[in-house]
Formats: sequence, C-alpha cells, structure tokens
Amino acid sequence: MRVLMLTEGGKDTGYGHVTRMLSIYQAFLEVGIVPDFFVRGDESVSSILKGVNYRFFDWLSSSILGILESYDVVVLDSYSIDYDFCMDVVKNVCLPVFFDDYRRLEYPFGIVVNGTLYAESLCYPKRENVRYLLGTKFLPLRREFWDVEEKKINREIKSILVTAGGGDTASIISKILAVLKAYPDITKFVVVSKAMEGIECVIREADRATILVNSPDGGIMREIMLESDIAISAGGQTSYELARIGVPAILFAIVENQLLNCEGWQRVGFARYVGSSMDDNLFENIAIAIEELRDPEVRSRMGAIGRNIVDGKGARRVVSEILKAMGRSIDECRSDR
Repeated sequence: MRVLMLTEGGKDTGYGHVTRMLSIYQAFLEVGIVPDFFVRGDESVSSILKGVNYRFFDWLSSSILGILESYDVVVLDSYSIDYDFCMDVVKNVCLPVFFDDYRRLEYPFGIVVNGTLYAESLCYPKRENVRYLLGTKFLPLRREFWDVEEKKINREIKSILVTAGGGDTASIISKILAVLKAYPDITKFVVVSKAMEGIECVIREADRATILVNSPDGGIMREIMLESDIAISAGGQTSYELARIGVPAILFAIVENQLLNCEGWQRVGFARYVGSSMDDNLFENIAIAIEELRDPEVRSRMGAIGRNIVDGKGARRVVSEILKAMGRSIDECRSDR
C-alpha cells in the first residue's frame, strides 16, 4: 500500500500541520508502511522532520495530479486546499484522508479526521461515502507523547515553559518574559527557533533563570514539559501535548482558529484562557493566572483533566481506521515486514 502525505508549514504559518502529520507518519512506520511526505513550506520545518522521508514540493500546483495516481492513500492536512482540489484527489486515489479543524469544507469522499476537543459539536453533515473520526480519541500526537510517565506535581512552581509556535511570535514571548521578571528564582524554558524574527527582544528580556531552547524535537519537548510546573502557550497543537503530559496551561490565541481550542480547554478545566494576543490586558491576565496556579492542588486537578482527555493513542487509531477502510488490518501489515 502506497501512502502520500501532503501538508504545509513554516516560519510564517507555524508548525501545527507538520507536527500533526509527523505523528501519522510515525504511526504508519509502526505497522511497516513508509509514506512519502511532501511539504509546502521552508527549511525551518527541517528540525521537526528529522528522520522523515520528506521533500519540499508545492503540491498545490497542477503537477500533483499525475503523481496522485501512483498512490493508494493520500493524507492531507492543509488550510490551503479547496473543494475542487479535494475532488481532484478523490478522482485519483482509492482513499483520501482529510484533516480538518473547523469544518472548513464539505468533503466529498473518504475519511475526515478532527481530533479537537470541540469536533463533535461542529455538526458535520452525514454523507454515505464519508467516515468521520471526531474527538480527542483521534487526536494525533508525536511518538514521544504516545507513552509517558506520570508527571510529578511540585508544591511550589519551580519552572515555567513558554512557547508560542511559529510565525511572528518574538514580541509576544518578550512581553511574557517581562511579566516573568517578577519571578527571578523560577526557571523559564523558552522555545525559540532559528527562523524567529526579532529574537533580539527575547534575549533582551531574558533574566538569569531563562533558558532558550532552540527548535526542540519531540523528545526534548516532552522532557521540558515533564519538568515544567506550568506552561504559558499558544492554543494550537502544543496545547494537546501539554494535556497529554498533564502540564497545567495558561493559553492565549494567536490566530482565530486557536480560539475554539482555548475556550474548550478552559471549559473542561485543563487551562486558563487569558485572551487573544491582540488584547490589551493579555499580559495582566497572564500574571493573574500564574498566581492562581501557585496552588498545587489546583495544578494537580488541571493536569489530571488533561491526561484523562488525551491518551496519546490518536495517531495509532487513525492509521488503524485507514487500514480497515483499505481492507487490511494492522497485523496483516506487520506480517508483510
């Protein structure tokens, strides 16, 4: 069975789609299938895709049509595709798999995956030829987050993780660090990247307890999360990794499509949603939330909620459903190896 994965990401658009597809790629590898992986993006994604059989390719161009015919399954995770592109895929492959976050299209055929907290509330239309995989049961996380140990809850806050994803986030991170200067003895793990523009302002606001972590892979990110008592994060894919580890989160929305995540996590009790990155009172709200999370019992409850909602098995479940749709079981694929 030949599998092609199509996604996008980079310093301007962020890395959520690429990270999500990496997890599906890893789940295919586990059953002996090595997908081809095409990325519309820039070199900044290379640190995420170590060990992946990927190449940069503008797959939205018409040249993709001739390529599609040689694959059985095509997995797409992109905000750039439209209905016509979906139809081209449907006409050329046995099984298209579309990742969706907010019911942005009426998908014509195949499998539609939305692993978000709010997926089942979006009222996807019932279609005879479309199979929906909805909810956090199907939330794909990178392999490093599939099986994780229990997180220790410290009585005092000793370390804080700060991360804002890709895009123009240096100014936001620097202002968060300005807030955190009120806590000189707390370690701050700050995720940055080589592609981050304006990183000088982050360095300027860093105190002696600040550790800049450059483009961490999944393993390093997991270890930082296990060590961090709380996280201040954008509300994208990282919020689900935080939930899996059980790191109580203070979330903000950088782009509109993160808003439903932030509100959902606030509603279930895993996170404090402190507002949009454009809100005037965002950084004041962050300071208030830190004080609320000083209570270890509050943090313990929040962490337990996150772990109960995200079990780390979503990528494996998605691949299992793809194999079933193609008439093959995971055991059959493994026996071919």
